[in-house]
Amino acid sequence: MPVTVDLIAAARPNFMKVAPLYKALAKESSWCRVRLVHTGQHYDANMSDAFLRDLGLPDPDAHLGIGGGSHAQQTGGVMIAYEAECLRAHPDWVVVVGYGKSATNAAIESAAARSISRLAGSRASRLRIR
Repeated sequence: MPVTVDLIAAARPNFMKVAPLYKALAKESSWCRVRLVHTGQHYDANMSDAFLRDLGLPDPDAHLGIGGGSHAQQTGGVMIAYEAECLRAHPDWVVVVGYGKSATNAAIESAAARSISRLAGSRASRLRIR
């Protein structure tokens, strides 16, 4: 049975980081079922949907729908919503890209959820395009 890999993307720069990984893993269907999880931190169509389309990514398998709010609201929202998603989908591996609050909180929750076997890692890139 293929392992399920959740790729967590929270904000616009995360989509650019996750796109090549998603495409590579999607080709590995013999051992891997890749899922794109969008926290919804960037919820405006111009900052989310347009990037998914431009990068050739499908609609997310799970959209946590966090949206706006205070830091505490977004932090709690990601942790609560991703815990429910983990309990529903039982991912085997979780890969988090970025270092923002939504990505960080998804990593914390995936490590804490009993349904998760492994946190594959958090990939933060300090590369900036000028």
